[in-house]
Amino acid sequence: MASNDVAHLHLSCINLPSFCADGVRMVVTALLEDGQGFTEIGQTETVTDRVNPSFERTVPIAVRMDINQQLKLILYRVDAETEAFIERFGDAEVNLFTLLTNPTGVPLPLVSPHMPDTPHSPFIVVAADAPESSYRGTVLAFAGNNLGPSRAGYQIAPYFIVELISNVPGKAPVLLYRSELAQSENAKWREFTLPTNFFPTSADWLLRNGPKMKENATIELVHVRSKEDIPSFVNMLKSGLQMHCTIAIDFTANNGGPNNVNSLHYIHPHGSNTYMSAISTISTPLMKFDKLSRISVLGFGAKVPPTFEMSQLFALNGDVNNPHVKGVAEVLHYYRNNAMSVQAYAPTEYSGVIHHVVKLAKASIRASASFYFTLVILTNGAIKDISDTVDTIVQASELPISIVFVALGNAHNPIGSSNGDLSKLLQLLSPSLKSSRNIPLKREVVSLVVNNQAHTPPQLSDPYSLAQKVLTNIPRQDLFRILLSKFFPSDRCVEETAKQQMKPRDKMQRAMG
Repeated sequence: MASNDVAHLHLSCINLPSFCADGVRMVVTALLEDGQGFTEIGQTETVTDRVNPSFERTVPIAVRMDINQQLKLILYRVDAETEAFIERFGDAEVNLFTLLTNPTGVPLPLVSPHMPDTPHSPFIVVAADAPESSYRGTVLAFAGNNLGPSRAGYQIAPYFIVELISNVPGKAPVLLYRSELAQSENAKWREFTLPTNFFPTSADWLLRNGPKMKENATIELVHVRSKEDIPSFVNMLKSGLQMHCTIAIDFTANNGGPNNVNSLHYIHPHGSNTYMSAISTISTPLMKFDKLSRISVLGFGAKVPPTFEMSQLFALNGDVNNPHVKGVAEVLHYYRNNAMSVQAYAPTEYSGVIHHVVKLAKASIRASASFYFTLVILTNGAIKDISDTVDTIVQASELPISIVFVALGNAHNPIGSSNGDLSKLLQLLSPSLKSSRNIPLKREVVSLVVNNQAHTPPQLSDPYSLAQKVLTNIPRQDLFRILLSKFFPSDRCVEETAKQQMKPRDKMQRAMG
């Protein structure tokens, strides 16, 4: 999550006892990353003479997808003259994501030793929203002159792409924008918007000539202006966006078998293997996006009982039409059962599981359901169907989908192949990706996270770092989808979401049926 994805907490209380009118203040604390205790992130002002106080001072909090952001709201009685705490009156807990997905405030019973549990018990009401100008954008328009081919008889249809180049050596550039095709050598392309926060303020714009560009050809920036209403991920959640998360697990023979102690899938009755560690780490933050703590769990690359036919798409719970699994323990249970029962096979193909999510996204759009789909593929990375995978990725780039490849390996089963070659997986990150029908990638949709235990033993790896790497690009990818669709969440969207708490999952299932 980008560092400036910030939510502001608005706090108030209802039905406080009369003696609280002497002065109260709210302290907001957040659960530490390791889950061991809470730390203060902010306080409100002191309010007096109110049994239903509404605090004017908001408490900002950085929104993160990779951790469980549990909040504890503590109400203190305060001496109005000295601002000193008199006593801790009570508290309430809530998850930040619950607030972000609720377009209105959430009432929380105030747990207090000073008050009996009655119909008129006090409540804390908390709401989260984004700052009015979470993101600022820059609107750009380019034009080209004399872009015709150097040889007569060739048609010209020029376009350009904008890439974000990383300062990290070897890291692939990020596709920020791809223009439409122009039908003239003197092209005028449509204007487009880029979020300003993705660029350093001192950055210079460089237009570099390619090797095939004519000497007198030019591309110029003809229009630039600022735009204030660029949505943040918080805006999108408040506007009704829901997350649908899927984990797909590579069961191919490249990983080794469950009875081989050196295998990535080795099943020990009292221990965890490479895949189990990744599943536990990644499933936990993904499940917070579902009210029932569910994710879809798929497998590929194995012969599946009872027929033991080769399958590149199967559900770990046995029902590919409803592959949802609730809770990390249940995910691990189904994983163990499958690791011991399926027959590892080959080749490694990703197109089947990607196409499954593509179908879900299309059904969601037909049902007018506001879903964003995240597919996390846990794999050893020995990809074979590079062409089919590219085709499905290009198709996914036109839909509300993010795909994260998590490459797993160890000294005996290196990532990619016997010599640890990552080149084929890295091809999937190219901003210039095109399908077999020459259709270009519309937007950034793929991320790659390498978790190689050949270099970092499991006991030394950082689970929080893995989860952060897996989820960090998703808000950006969804933001660029919004910019391409030119739909900007607004307060009106939030109001409509509050009025119509429909069941979009049911609508999506009807559309698929």
